[in-house]
Amino acid sequence: MRKQNIDFQDDAQVEEINISPLIDVVFILLIFFILTMAFSDKLAMDIDVPQASNASAKSSDFLNVSISKSGEIFLQEQPCSLSILPERIKALHKDKILIYTDKSVRADKLMEVIDSVKSVSGVSIYLATQKK
Repeated sequence: MRKQNIDFQDDAQVEEINISPLIDVVFILLIFFILTMAFSDKLAMDIDVPQASNASAKSSDFLNVSISKSGEIFLQEQPCSLSILPERIKALHKDKILIYTDKSVRADKLMEVIDSVKSVSGVSIYLATQKK
């Protein structure tokens, strides 16, 4: 019986996956999403705000309250009921509230939301409009 010398070294080349192109693609996608987030100033909901001749640019320190065409209320684009709206505003610790409302929303619904927001002490209320 003959002994065999077992050699564990293989002369074949070790294949590696080159991930450089993958990293390039990931960085390009990251830059794309960062840029598109920076330029999106509109709300995700389709709200047709009224027009005004003295409309001014929006600052970033506002808390957004939206009223949709169907009368649903949203706080920072998250659904919110009228009863818990003041509590959620207090929890976010912002004093400037910007209310987006669709043109078709009844005035009594808008006043309900304004009254609910006014129940939080120390807040300033602004209505969103488009420049004519």
